[in-house]
Amino acid sequence: MKATKILTLCVVHNNSHVLLGLKKRGFGEGRWNGFGGKVQGDESIKEAALRELEEEAGIKLLDIKKRGVLTFDLPTEENLLEVHIFSGSNFEGEPEETEEMAPKWFSHHEVPFNQMWPDDEYWLPLLLKGKNFCGTIYPPSLRCPSELRKDFAPDLPAGRQTKPGDEDTPIERRGELHFADQNTIIKHDIKEV
Repeated sequence: MKATKILTLCVVHNNSHVLLGLKKRGFGEGRWNGFGGKVQGDESIKEAALRELEEEAGIKLLDIKKRGVLTFDLPTEENLLEVHIFSGSNFEGEPEETEEMAPKWFSHHEVPFNQMWPDDEYWLPLLLKGKNFCGTIYPPSLRCPSELRKDFAPDLPAGRQTKPGDEDTPIERRGELHFADQNTIIKHDIKEV
């Protein structure tokens, strides 16, 4: 069984725009993404998300909210990658280019999905609509987990009841994602919760 590496991703947005960063070096170079990275030392996952955002975009988020967890089980990685995704709208400072990222605001209708990680088109629209989500990204040879983690969203009421037609009724998207740069096909099970 693979060990798990905990990572963070933070997306700053408002009702019409989202702040993304163009990765300038390292893993994901040349792709637009949120801001995040590894948890260090004894910091909490939330503290790591805030630190990474400040290091990569020069801003301090004032209203961080946990929105989801995506687990990546990729054949090219020796560990499971558990990415904790946060969002917020209120911040101090002005986004500025750093050695690692070049931030830019995009309209919700102009998000450059063709220059982002393939899974982003499945979960980012949920986040921008204020939804929480979870999911697993995995190679097609693995079965989709029957039970996804439920403990990632402490902001959700326990035992929430929904009925068909409710805006909060969970939706599910399943499909294949193609990583052109790795020539790898993977599958996902991303679910609104």
